[in-house]
Amino acid sequence: MIRLKALLDKATIYFAGGVLFIATILLFVGLRNPNREYHILYILIGSLAWLVVGIAYIKMLLSDKKQQELSYERINQIKQAWIEHAIDLSKVKIMNNSYFRTEITDKTRTAGLNNLVGRGDRNEKTVEVNHSNLILQFNIDGKTVNQIVQTQKDSKTLEILILIKGSTSLYVNPDNFHDFYLDLEFLQE
Repeated sequence: MIRLKALLDKATIYFAGGVLFIATILLFVGLRNPNREYHILYILIGSLAWLVVGIAYIKMLLSDKKQQELSYERINQIKQAWIEHAIDLSKVKIMNNSYFRTEITDKTRTAGLNNLVGRGDRNEKTVEVNHSNLILQFNIDGKTVNQIVQTQKDSKTLEILILIKGSTSLYVNPDNFHDFYLDLEFLQE
């Protein structure tokens, strides 16, 4: 479902870009005339297309901001209503999952010539990708719960953030102990 939404978002961006491109061409055709006559229809259609895409963009930004505010509101409600437990972060295990990936950096004609003469390695760059997993273990109502959190940070940065933070909070729903929120906002720093 998430991939479909990302695909639709990308298609929407390309569609809006195409509409703006056509609208710009229409505006130039309407305004640039060797006879010094303006084509009002082209100018109106181009201006209307720019206006519609602009309104849609502003609406999208406001919608994203509203969703973010609702998320923060929900988290604040959870923090106020649920039972808070302190989690000691010194017992957290960090598993590093870093690897190296080769990326092609040059796709020009020169890159093709480099490949032709056997110097294709000039077009590639090796990039280190860091993924780390935090393994947290805590007790809820006498039961041990293991939580694995994946993050894009490297293990050294995570160790520093955990040492600085020291402890975090676990919020447990008093009606359902299987429903909990682990406060890991410090990982976004």
